[in-house]
Amino acid sequence: MQLEQSRVDRALRVVVLAVLVISPLALAGSPAPIFFTLIVTCAGVGLTSFIRGRRRGDPPAPGFMILILYAALVAFQLIPLPAPLLALLSPGSHAFRNDLSLVGVEGWHPVTVSPLDTVRGLGALVALILWYLGVHSLFNGDRLRKRLAFTVVVTGCLLTLVALVQAASPHPNRFYGIWRPHFDWAVFGPYTNRSYFSNYLAMAIPLALGFFVASIEDLKRAWSRRHPPWLALGDAEGARSMKWTALAMTPIVGIIAAASRGGTMALGAGLLVFIFAYRAWRFFLASAALVLILAFVFVDIDPILRAFEARGFGHYRLGLWLDALRLVPRFPVFGAGFNSFGVVYPRYQAFDPSTWFCATLNEYLQILIDTGIIGTALAGAALFILFRLAAKVTRHNALQSGLLAALAAFCCHNFVDCNWQATANAVTFVALCGVALARDDRRHEAASGRPRSVRTYVSNQQGLDAPSSRTLE
Repeated sequence: MQLEQSRVDRALRVVVLAVLVISPLALAGSPAPIFFTLIVTCAGVGLTSFIRGRRRGDPPAPGFMILILYAALVAFQLIPLPAPLLALLSPGSHAFRNDLSLVGVEGWHPVTVSPLDTVRGLGALVALILWYLGVHSLFNGDRLRKRLAFTVVVTGCLLTLVALVQAASPHPNRFYGIWRPHFDWAVFGPYTNRSYFSNYLAMAIPLALGFFVASIEDLKRAWSRRHPPWLALGDAEGARSMKWTALAMTPIVGIIAAASRGGTMALGAGLLVFIFAYRAWRFFLASAALVLILAFVFVDIDPILRAFEARGFGHYRLGLWLDALRLVPRFPVFGAGFNSFGVVYPRYQAFDPSTWFCATLNEYLQILIDTGIIGTALAGAALFILFRLAAKVTRHNALQSGLLAALAAFCCHNFVDCNWQATANAVTFVALCGVALARDDRRHEAASGRPRSVRTYVSNQQGLDAPSSRTLE
């Protein structure tokens, strides 16, 4: 029976890794039906793993109840309410419908101004929650954590190679030279938007640097043992350091070639988090500088410099944000409806009225508009738990520091874009959240009946993630 369970878990892990490779390489710019298939796959894997974990007595993942409450809030937005109660709970929703009605609002109506969009958003939200729970349960060891992080790094390298070849081809706005999307002005690699492309690499690069720093530390130990020391370059440690030098350089070349201002700033924020999180930050800084210098040899940085010079640091976005903020007093408590910004904003839009905005280009502002003060508080609590737990186990582990930096880079980029709405990136981010908070001792703790606590979690992680003389082979 135990062997059968192990086989099922291995099969689920293979599916998870396959999704993490296929979704950015083949599905990032694909039509809606393929996105639906991706979401269903994530939900199926997550639900299966979650149910199996609960049967084994595994404790729930960190932030489980907050995520459930957030999904419940979105579901509440779909419940029809009588017109007087709707006017009391969500005056903006009542006024929105009243403006569209010739005889005034009557009958029962939900809080969301666009029920169909909210239903679609709720489906994706539930699927990603299940995906997080499933990855957290499946990748609960240091070896498995490395395997998933390695998959993201290799995928980032493949994305870079695809993008560079495509950019040099006769049809740079066609995915793999075959399919041209309707909106093709910002195509880069298999992404319809170079900002989303660079957001993925901003997650992959800190992970690659984490592996690279660990390999250099191993090389230092081998260097001290060999006589003469330079013979260590021919050992396994030397080969690993060369491998991770190349794997870390490649996505750096890709993110610079994409010339995305937001992606570049997100990467910078992630590297700063790495420096503050890792105990040997001077060693990391020297290692990262070496990789960056080598990467600059292979790419022209003039496009990214021209992008900052021509478009600045986001004055256009600032105008949109200030205009969109006017929606907050109209939908203060429960919001205008999850995933309904593209419907509600045109009704009150004063900024650049000739352009339709389906998103705010700021995830946190969109959360405030879509789900109100309650949803913003829940989302803030979930992020607080994520970074609090992930940050407490980074001091002596380069890969954990890389995970924290990758998550920070993603979240920083969300201040100037909506990367949670890029499904391939959201799936990868949620998977990294799952492994960043995963533990090795879940079966032992479940068997002993001890309740899970933040202190127990952190102490276990610090003991299990102590530096070793071996890194990922």
